[in-house]
Amino acid sequence: MQQVERSWDMLKPSARAQVSLNPIRNWVEQVVPQVEKEGKKEGRPEKKIVFLLGDPTAYPKFQTPNEYKEIVANSVGKIDGYTDFFGDFNVRTQLAEVLSSHHRKLEADDIILASGGSGALFYATLALANPGDKILMPRPTFPLVKAFADFYGIQVVFYDLNPGTWQVNIIELEYIYEQNPDIKFILVNSPSNPMGSELSPIALTEIVNFCERHNNLPIVSDEIYENMIFEKREFKFISDYTKTVPVLRCSGLTKKCLVPGWRLGWLALYGEGDAFKQVKQALRNITNILLMPNTICQVALCEVYKKSLDIIPEKMEELHARYKALHHGLHDAYGISVGETKGAMYATLIINTEEFSEINSSIDFAKKLQQEQNVLVFPGELFYGEKFVRLVICCDLEIIEEACQRIKQFCLDHKKQISALQSQISYFPLINIIILFQQTDKHYMDFKVFKNNRSKRYDKTTSEERAMIIQMKENGATCKEISDSLKKNIKTIQSIKSIEKRSEYGQLKKALIEFGYDWVIQNKHFNIENTRKLAKNLNRLIKEQMTSNTSKFQQLIPVHKKLSSKRRIIQQIVDSIIQRVLTSKNLQETLETTNQEKIITKQEEPEDQNNGFLDFGQLTVLQMFYAYTQFIQQSIQQNDLKN
Repeated sequence: MQQVERSWDMLKPSARAQVSLNPIRNWVEQVVPQVEKEGKKEGRPEKKIVFLLGDPTAYPKFQTPNEYKEIVANSVGKIDGYTDFFGDFNVRTQLAEVLSSHHRKLEADDIILASGGSGALFYATLALANPGDKILMPRPTFPLVKAFADFYGIQVVFYDLNPGTWQVNIIELEYIYEQNPDIKFILVNSPSNPMGSELSPIALTEIVNFCERHNNLPIVSDEIYENMIFEKREFKFISDYTKTVPVLRCSGLTKKCLVPGWRLGWLALYGEGDAFKQVKQALRNITNILLMPNTICQVALCEVYKKSLDIIPEKMEELHARYKALHHGLHDAYGISVGETKGAMYATLIINTEEFSEINSSIDFAKKLQQEQNVLVFPGELFYGEKFVRLVICCDLEIIEEACQRIKQFCLDHKKQISALQSQISYFPLINIIILFQQTDKHYMDFKVFKNNRSKRYDKTTSEERAMIIQMKENGATCKEISDSLKKNIKTIQSIKSIEKRSEYGQLKKALIEFGYDWVIQNKHFNIENTRKLAKNLNRLIKEQMTSNTSKFQQLIPVHKKLSSKRRIIQQIVDSIIQRVLTSKNLQETLETTNQEKIITKQEEPEDQNNGFLDFGQLTVLQMFYAYTQFIQQSIQQNDLKN
């Protein structure tokens, strides 16, 4: 019989499966190998230093303790069959006793065992939100709940944490809720992944009060890093701050007990009366499909959890020592700073992209750091943030020290070069700048030529092309990918978004510049020569006007930009106000008086010294002001970086 060759059609996955994406795993499985294929820099260190996945057992000092292994070994054979799909009743009863708060005594039915902390978050999300519903998530944050939401068609509304402290901005929360009164729950995460921050008692109280004001909005609290804080402080649970707001605490053994592979977590429900009656039935429906976690680890759960309370402090001292080593090793690194960490197992490097060449985002930083120094980190964009990278700090101190040296060298290799003129201006007071500009007019003319030639670095784009570029960016495409696709200069692609933003904020900026200028003029006690103090006060003023719901400027903010932090726009407005103040009539008179006193006239100069020198009659106030504003702007940038 003749065999017939058959060709098999490629199977097509479901649309829902195709939108399912965990950015963390995608970076590890797709991006890291791709970066390696693109080529490593010649001379790159052979030894790979990996600060990626948060698996503590991958590091020598954070192996699973033998006591835990003995406990789980003795659990084999005690429960081999199915349990209640919420988990074994006796195990849940013991855990409920451990997790009860002074506000709420938990029962076995208030505990649902799950496959790790991620399983608990999955249960909470599905039980409270329908496709099309909205949920509140902090930014930056771990992306897992966003992945769940995308899979089930749930809309995510972000609220930005305050940079540096990473606490909640309650004013922004109020505004967001006013725009989205149908929010189903708010997610909080403390200690934070990726920032390593901890919500303060004040922040926890503010969140609870916010939820009480809005019909007891449920709180889903991601506490997988509970008790993992530095300096042996007592960890604060948000459920201890309310008697009325429903709280769904998601936690597990994974991190604090150093057993991520055991996949055992829990969802604990804190609420009065029948608050969770219908939700419990919904959770039972879900667990009837997914069933319970493995029974061997269930039996070991409570004993391991209680024993971990004695072991965690020692492990946190180890982590704190590593954080201090990282902070010390990079305290003098160019263009970056180590973010403050109070717990968990992470540290962040805050990146000042303005200080680097060829690095415009934390994705650029992470990819180039891998290619050039063989150090692997996660960029902030994976956590819906920007201009930072996350490091897992469980590795040995010697590795952290070596990594610091590589990172410092990497930063120096990408240091943005400045002209000799700019370097001199940064350190000269005003009178020396004027004298410097007396000596030759070549630098100023070179600047004008450079400015006129800058446009040649950009390709022309039509309005249709700009719209396409913006859409591609919003869909997640990188500037390089768009540049290759449209055959446009990458500088052109990078500039498109900022051009659009400037037009969107035009009216707002004009109004606030006028407002800020009038405010400075009215407050005559300000010393306008102290630009650092002036900028600080203006920054506070403009920020208040842009965030306050009662501000008359709120209506000028584009609707789709209401939720953004607007830090760059605020800085642009402050810079414009300072420049306008400095070019006021009083400053011009001061400059002209100074020029008349300090500049030697052409008639007084020896003839043999005239060649190559600028006649003061040709030195306009505009030219002197250009020099002075360059000095002011660089001073502000340097001080901001130090702060």
